[in-house]
Amino acid sequence: MAGLTVAIYVVVLLTAVLYSGALTLRAIFGLRLETAVWLIAAVATAYTF
Repeated sequence: MAGLTVAIYVVVLLTAVLYSGALTLRAIFGLRLETAVWLIAAVATAYTF
């Protein structure tokens, strides 16, 4: 049960961070929302590895 709770928390948190970050990039740089989400995900992946 604890594992399920952590998994749900991570999915909800990740979605919220990607969406809010994409909104910010759209407001500042005028990027499309989908492009901004992929950009944030790519940068986070590169930073993680």
